[in-house]
Amino acid sequence: MIFIKGEKINENKIKIILVHHMPETLTEEEKIGGYFIESMPEPPAHAPIGHVYVPFLNLETKEVFFELESRPLSQEDLMKQKLNEIELLQERIELLQQALDDLLLGGM
Repeated sequence: MIFIKGEKINENKIKIILVHHMPETLTEEEKIGGYFIESMPEPPAHAPIGHVYVPFLNLETKEVFFELESRPLSQEDLMKQKLNEIELLQERIELLQQALDDLLLGGM
């Protein structure tokens, strides 16, 4: 069993903020307001830049699911984003150069 606690979003959904894999070490007081689940799935492998997968619990089914939430961009994310922009600009320059070459050389 896995013990979790979370922030209640609505009657049937909590945002998981604590996951404890050894609930037998917790006191009864520490278990107040928490839930026991059979397993904790892994989030999807890759979130889009500037997002993170956040675990939630469906209180009716006791199933864990993930939703994407925005997060501030890290320095690495900013660098990746800029690199992608540079690569796109390079592709556009190559296409424009090819079109210009075709126009100039095709007109002779």
